[in-house]
Amino acid sequence: MDKDYETVLWVSDHHVPYHDVKAIKGTIDLAKDIQPDKIIFGGDVVDFYQVSSFDKDVNRAFKLQQDVDKGHEMLLQYRCACPDTEMIYLEGNHEVRMKRYLKKNPELSGLRALTVPALLELDELDIEYRDNLFYKGFLFKHGDYTNKYHANKELEVEGISGMAGHNHRNQMMARSDRRGDRAWYSVGHLSDVAKQDYMSNKAVNWQQGIAIIHFKKRSKRFHVTSIPLSSSKFIYNGKEYGG
Repeated sequence: MDKDYETVLWVSDHHVPYHDVKAIKGTIDLAKDIQPDKIIFGGDVVDFYQVSSFDKDVNRAFKLQQDVDKGHEMLLQYRCACPDTEMIYLEGNHEVRMKRYLKKNPELSGLRALTVPALLELDELDIEYRDNLFYKGFLFKHGDYTNKYHANKELEVEGISGMAGHNHRNQMMARSDRRGDRAWYSVGHLSDVAKQDYMSNKAVNWQQGIAIIHFKKRSKRFHVTSIPLSSSKFIYNGKEYGG
């Protein structure tokens, strides 16, 4: 990419251990090819099923450490593919499951080892953990709304351009008024619905997706390329990835 532009790769909602291995391999291969300036993980990287409020499958109830280890391994693959890329991990509602569990068990809340950054060893991977990222007038967040027109709701509430995951659906909304032009992008997920026992028997309106954002340096101008996946595959710049 031209040195006058910065490249950001957005990936979200992996939901390890319910992740789509083929789709993620393709995404990491893309990251290796384009070497973005930033990779933003939009939250829900690990599902944290074991500390959710749902009824637990006994076969999964005691595998939290295994799930966390798989999440760390996946993040390590991103880091190995892009050793010099700045990486930011945004907190999603599934990471919040861990916070809620600790609040219900306050005797454990003082243990740093039980925070999400510590569990996933983010310092070792040089990955920053934060709630959201406001960058060059553009807001990156996990997402707050699950209504039908969620991109419109995010744009309405935030009032600025931005991007979120959370809904597992690809959607875009643009608006122009006397304040200028703004757009909000909801980007799909990288999980495997068939692996999720609580979803696999349902017909769900979910789409896999990632996005590449180019920011012009010394400007707030940006361009978003939303990349939908089909059968764990996608095409970017004339090359097929994943599958």
